[in-house]
Amino acid sequence: MSCQSCIQIPLDAHARFMQKTRRPKSIKNARIRVVYINPKTEMLLFIDDSIPITAIDSGSYFFMDAGPKYVSLQDRKGDVSTREEFIFDKDHTYTLIVREKEIYQLEDDLVCPESGTSRLQVYNLHAKSINVYIDDEVVFEDLKPQESFEIILDENLYEMRINPDLSLSSMIELELKSPIIYTVFLIPSTWFVVENPYCNNLV
Repeated sequence: MSCQSCIQIPLDAHARFMQKTRRPKSIKNARIRVVYINPKTEMLLFIDDSIPITAIDSGSYFFMDAGPKYVSLQDRKGDVSTREEFIFDKDHTYTLIVREKEIYQLEDDLVCPESGTSRLQVYNLHAKSINVYIDDEVVFEDLKPQESFEIILDENLYEMRINPDLSLSSMIELELKSPIIYTVFLIPSTWFVVENPYCNNLV
């Protein structure tokens, strides 16, 4: 039986359909890690209320779809103390700092320092401005609250202190190795140092 009004399927339809459906989906990722300033905290960090990041996982990067995300802190009973929206851009790397009931989002610059040197980043989480000293030499004056700076230093052992001391111990020793990136958080009553060996242009 012939059908003159039927529409014939093109001979290459199957090939074109298969080519289209086999095309891989492009997923836009951001790279993230979570650092708990107090590793013994009872708070857990959740991303979009579904991905708990525990203190055991602290410091390791993981990949996640980019875009706006709700980041929250919950205790082990499920009570939410903090819930904020953060933007994570594709192909960017971030560190989320958890301090008590506060969350800080830092964008990581993972460009390695030159061989034999280290990058030192310093964040002031005090409520007052401070001066920062390395081996009794001032390296930054009037570092305001919530601000940061960074310097390149030779691989070596250094003494770091701030003025005024704001209840911190008078100084700490920093052993800087190449080509690691170090981040120092100046927090009331303590120092907190995070190493980041994941620079992306290691020679």
